[in-house]
Amino acid sequence: MTDNVVIFSRSLPMHGLGGMEVAAWDLAVGLTRLGYRVVILTTSIPGEPELIEREGVVIEALPVASGRYSREWWKSSRSRFKDRYMTSASCVVSVSSAALGVLSLRSCIPEVPFLFQAHGTSWGEIVSKWRSLKPKSMATSMKNFFWLPKDILAYRQFDYIVAVGANVQKDLQKLCSYKLLDSEKVRLISNGIDTELFSPSSESRRYVRQALGVDDESLIMFSANRLHAQKGTHHGLEVFCRVKKRRPNSLYIIAGDGVEAENLKKQVLKLGLEKSVIFLGRIERKELSRYLSAADQFLFLTERTEGLPLNILESLACGVPVFISSHVTLFDSPFIKFVDFKDYEEVSNLLLHEAEKRRLAVLPEEYSLGNSVRAYESLIRERVAGQI
Repeated sequence: MTDNVVIFSRSLPMHGLGGMEVAAWDLAVGLTRLGYRVVILTTSIPGEPELIEREGVVIEALPVASGRYSREWWKSSRSRFKDRYMTSASCVVSVSSAALGVLSLRSCIPEVPFLFQAHGTSWGEIVSKWRSLKPKSMATSMKNFFWLPKDILAYRQFDYIVAVGANVQKDLQKLCSYKLLDSEKVRLISNGIDTELFSPSSESRRYVRQALGVDDESLIMFSANRLHAQKGTHHGLEVFCRVKKRRPNSLYIIAGDGVEAENLKKQVLKLGLEKSVIFLGRIERKELSRYLSAADQFLFLTERTEGLPLNILESLACGVPVFISSHVTLFDSPFIKFVDFKDYEEVSNLLLHEAEKRRLAVLPEEYSLGNSVRAYESLIRERVAGQI
C-alpha cells in the first residue's frame, strides 16, 4: 500500500502517559492495523534500546535528551530522516512541533504529504496561564507570545494542520480569520479511543475493588492526568474533602506523575485524607482501563485550554461519567457535566447528587480510534489525489 509513514514525536507513552503521547502512539498503531508501515522517530527512552518494535510499529529512539526538544533533537531527527527515510517516506506526521527540523527538506520531496497534529496552540497556552492568575504562570506566558509568530510560520509549511479537538480548531480558525493561515489547511480529526482496550468490565470492577478492600457501594472518584498545577488535581482534592464529609465510604484515586506530586501529597495530609486518597503514579494503559472500570466518577478540574482530552474519552469508553471544567469545549453528552473548577461546594454537591443515579456512560462511536485513523488515511489520500 505504501512505504513508510514517518511520525515525529518528542515523547511516547514509554516516556510518560500524557494525552499527546497516547494520541501519537494510538495513531501509529491504528495505521499499522490498516496495513501501513509506521516508523516513529523520538527522543531517548530510559531503559530501552535505540531500536524497538512494538505492535508492528518501529520506534527509533535517538540518543538525545529524553522527552524534550533540543538543538540535538532537531539536528539528529533531520539527519536520521534524511539518511534512512526521505526516499521511502509516503507521509510525514509531526506530533506538535516535533518535525520542524525536517521542513527544510520538503523541497526535495514535494510529493510527500506533511501533516501537523496540533494538540494546542501558543495562544491557547497564553489563555490558560492567564486564567490561572498565578504570577509565575503569567510571567512564563511571555515565552508563548514569542513562539506565536514562529508557530504561524511553521503551520504554513505543512499541507494540513490537524486539530485534535474543537478548542484547538477554534484557536487555529482565529489565525485564519486574520489571514495568517489558509483555512483549507485546518482540519478537525478528533482524538479516538481504542475501544478494545477501554470498555466497561464488571470483572475488573470486582477485582480492583476487592484489592482495595472496598465494596460495590463505596464511591470511587478517579483522576488521571499529568500532575501539574494547571491540570487542577489540587482542586479535585478540595472537592473530594467535601464529598468525604458527607459520604465517608468514598475513595479518591489519582493516576499520573509530575512536578506537583509532592505538593499534592502534602495537601492530602493537610486535609486529613491520607487514608482515603491513593496515588498510583504512572501506570500502564491496560491497568488504567481496569481502574476506570472500578470507578464511579471521573474528575478533571483543569485550568488549561484543553484540546480533546483523551482521559475524558477513556473514561466514557469505560462507562464512567465525567465532571470537567466548564471552559473546555466538548461534545454534548448526558454523561458529561461541566462545572466551575473553583466552586468546590457546587461541584461536590453535583458529584453526590449524580452518584445516586450511577449510570453507565457511553462513548459516541465517532470518537473511536478506528474512525480517527480512517480520517487521517483519507487526508493522506486527499493530498496525494490532489497532486495527481
